[in-house]
Amino acid sequence: ELVGAAELRPVGSAVPRANLRDPGVASAVGTDLHGAPVVVTCSTGVDLEVVPGAADDRLAHAPDARSIVVVPARDALGVTTDLAAALASPADVLTVDDAWRDPDLGVG
Repeated sequence: ELVGAAELRPVGSAVPRANLRDPGVASAVGTDLHGAPVVVTCSTGVDLEVVPGAADDRLAHAPDARSIVVVPARDALGVTTDLAAALASPADVLTVDDAWRDPDLGVG
């Protein structure tokens, strides 16, 4: 619901991390509220690899799906939006406020 998806299921990254200390994205595939396919890729912190990671994960799991990059509002930089718009098939960048960490929401 935070990103306009009706259902999502986690998928492995197209570029897996070597260990848990390395930064990486978390992606899921599913459908939006209109039934169209989506790939949602999330990250936190200033992560210049989130857009390339999102593009790789869309290509690996659902090449024709809409791509949504989700970051906390405080981590949304202009470069992230610019990179997402520059993709051959642009991605949307959505932000979530710090309430995403609230355990009552069932996320975070």
